[in-house]
Amino acid sequence: RKHFQPLLYPVMRGHGIDPGALRMTHSTINYGLYQAGLLTRLLTGQRLLVIGNAAPELAETLTRHGLLVSGMISPVKGFADIDRVMDEAHHAVFDLALVSAGIPAVVLCWRIAAEQGKVALDFGHMADAIIKGKVTL
Repeated sequence: RKHFQPLLYPVMRGHGIDPGALRMTHSTINYGLYQAGLLTRLLTGQRLLVIGNAAPELAETLTRHGLLVSGMISPVKGFADIDRVMDEAHHAVFDLALVSAGIPAVVLCWRIAAEQGKVALDFGHMADAIIKGKVTL
C-alpha cells in the first residue's frame, strides 16, 4: 500500500520483525469481502455474535436476511467496557463475532481470537452500511 508500506516495512525491519512470518489482514477486509462477493458466503451457516452500539439493528437486519444471530452484546462504551464485553463474549455461543465497536474493536477481536479460539472480524462501519441498506446481503 503506497501510503503505509514505505513506513511500515522499514520500521519492521529495524525491529527485526519479518512481515512474512506474521498473520496480518487488511484494515478494510470487511469491505474487501463484500466487494469480492464473499461476505454473505462467510456469514451463511455461522452462529453470529454481533458486538457494538449498532448490534440490535444489525442483528435484526441479518436475521431478516436469513442469517443466524446467536448473540448480541451492546453497547460498547469505549476501552473501559472491554472487560465486560469479553465476559459476555465468553458466555456466548457463536462461530463468528462481528465487532463494530470503534477502536476497542481491535482489542476485542484480538482477545476473542486469542482467548476463545474463535473468529472475530472488525466489522467497522459495514454494520451501518448493512443497516441502512447501502450494502445488500
